[in-house]
Amino acid sequence: MKLKLLQVCNMIRKMMWLDSAICDQIQKCYDEGEFIDGSDSGTDNRDIKRNQQLDKNETAFALWEDAFWKAPFTTALRVRRTSGPMFVKYTAEDNGKYEFHNDAPIMGKKLRTDLAMITAINDPDEYEGGDLQIMFGSETYGYRPAKGECILFDPNLWHKVTPVTKGERRVCVTWIETLIQDAFIRELLYDYQDLEFYAMNAIDKSKWMHEVEPYTYFNQIRYKLIRQYSSTYTDD
Repeated sequence: MKLKLLQVCNMIRKMMWLDSAICDQIQKCYDEGEFIDGSDSGTDNRDIKRNQQLDKNETAFALWEDAFWKAPFTTALRVRRTSGPMFVKYTAEDNGKYEFHNDAPIMGKKLRTDLAMITAINDPDEYEGGDLQIMFGSETYGYRPAKGECILFDPNLWHKVTPVTKGERRVCVTWIETLIQDAFIRELLYDYQDLEFYAMNAIDKSKWMHEVEPYTYFNQIRYKLIRQYSSTYTDD
């Protein structure tokens, strides 16, 4: 299965990955589960952050973990480990929001946060406001991901969630540590993944002159980069 990582701009990408039926099962956990104040993670300043986190729900966690590690993008992104899922809701009743911030470089048990991943659990038609905004240079990009779609971005970038004015925004937030620490090389590999996707769909194999078939040829270039720059250390 080929994966398309759509590049919105450098260091910001989006993709549809989580099945709608799994989103619905997770939403049942939202409806039936207990929530704690979002100050449990990040800042406790409610002028900056107003959201709630689903409290230790094993069903939601298991659904997420099973889907995540089976997804092809874990290979494409060279995922080493994650922070695990954090299921969050922003409600109009609470004036849910999160002002501009960037994320901690190290979380939990020495997890290096190479990528932030925000996946929509419900449909954006179910709420108003609640846009994810990411600042890149002098530009600010706004996103309202569809149910099951995620936004992947560099956690160093300033980002915010605008106030929810109607309904409820439900998302899962995850931080990813990859095998590639160098951000430039990581981006280069993702760009290469995009190039390979388009090339493999455009090549006329009847005119391919190399004795090695196209997919294998492309792979060996990617393998050289990974072999040179990947880290497989463990510090557990």
